[in-house]
Amino acid sequence: MNLRSISVYAIGSIVAAFLSFITLPVLAWTFSQADVGRIVMLQVFCSLVVVVASLGLDQAFVREYNEGLDRGSLAKTCLYPGIGVLSLGIFLAIFFHETLTRFLFGEVDGYVLVVVVLSLVALYFERFFSVFIRMRELAVPYVITRIAPKLMFLVLILSFYASDIEKDFLLLSATQLICWLTVVVVAAGMMSKFLLDVIRSPHIKNKRVDLLSFGLPLIASGIAFWGLNYLDRIMLNHYSSFSEVGLYSVATSFAGVAILFQQIFSTIWHPILYKWGATSGIDQSKFDQISEGVQLFSFLLISVAGLFSWLLPHLLPAAYEKVRYIFVACLIYPLFLVISEVTGAGINIMRKTMYLPFITGLALVINFSLNILLVPSYGASGAAAATAISMFILCVVKQEVAIFVWCPKPRTKFYLVGGFMVLACVTYCLYGDFVSSYIGWFWGGLIPFLLISYKKSSVQFYNYLLRR
Repeated sequence: MNLRSISVYAIGSIVAAFLSFITLPVLAWTFSQADVGRIVMLQVFCSLVVVVASLGLDQAFVREYNEGLDRGSLAKTCLYPGIGVLSLGIFLAIFFHETLTRFLFGEVDGYVLVVVVLSLVALYFERFFSVFIRMRELAVPYVITRIAPKLMFLVLILSFYASDIEKDFLLLSATQLICWLTVVVVAAGMMSKFLLDVIRSPHIKNKRVDLLSFGLPLIASGIAFWGLNYLDRIMLNHYSSFSEVGLYSVATSFAGVAILFQQIFSTIWHPILYKWGATSGIDQSKFDQISEGVQLFSFLLISVAGLFSWLLPHLLPAAYEKVRYIFVACLIYPLFLVISEVTGAGINIMRKTMYLPFITGLALVINFSLNILLVPSYGASGAAAATAISMFILCVVKQEVAIFVWCPKPRTKFYLVGGFMVLACVTYCLYGDFVSSYIGWFWGGLIPFLLISYKKSSVQFYNYLLRR
């Protein structure tokens, strides 16, 4: 992957994140807090079904892409098995539609069920098409598929805000569906030749077992990650209300800078990592340098976000006042996910994915327990704190397993500094009203502390800027 492709990915992700950032206040002012919560529940359900239906074969495609196989056949072998599983999921959704829609949205609505079914189909193909485009290093098409639906969603929400149309959940969910379908149609059009090759290519029959042996453990791991990402919303819906779900979802969406970093890094990191492993191997010193740099950037981003969190209430209705305290803890999930992708990369390199379900499962159990403990008393703040703590535990366990199956790596500094950052975020999240008067000094003081703690990475970055 050359510098031009990396730049395109980065610029595209920045534009997409900027569009999401603009959309948030517009969405909050246009639709009720409860409807914002309901659209989150739609995303939660669809993402779970797609994780299961994919059978982990989207990641198996990434892993085997550089191993010399016919890529059209590889794509077909990975794409087709999940269609049957998806069909079963759609059948069950239709058969139990009353229970399903009442549980997810608090009401029974046949039109919403249609939206759910079509959303499942759209998101399944979007998951694989996105991987196909990214692995073929089609930077511009990939960026278009990221930007087009977000721009469409923003334009539609703005038009609703300016009109007298009835603004209910059906309108919001249908709008979301249109944007998801747009991704699929645009992606299919831009790689039509490759998809025709996929259709014409034969299955790789002697590779199915290897692909599934790599991918199936990732289903359990994917479900556990889904739980880490969405269990807090479900617990809030159970113990609180759709309004609290909406509040929490807006807070997590404001963590878009961290999500932006995570998306850019993941887009670039996995293809490079597997290419290293398939060709010349990995230079351990370079690996450690990347790991330290990612940690420093993540911790600095948290500190800067906490320093300026007081600005957020000025962008939202009064009901979203608590967002300023919650969103800093929400940064932990995407940023520590990036850190775990680097520190735990040895698991994927050594094809030891059978450990991942146990690692993520442990973190999910801890997350579930903490949600039960914190959500009834603290609401959205408790959910954010639970996810932050469980994500740090996942990082620690995943790194220890990676060391066990691959090679030793320095980690004491991350455990100490990372643990302190999580503690600071959780304290601010749960007790923001009590510490708000002097919290700015705390976040500001963390910045020089981090630069000193990660002195080597700081000096390397400073020297790089001088050379530029």
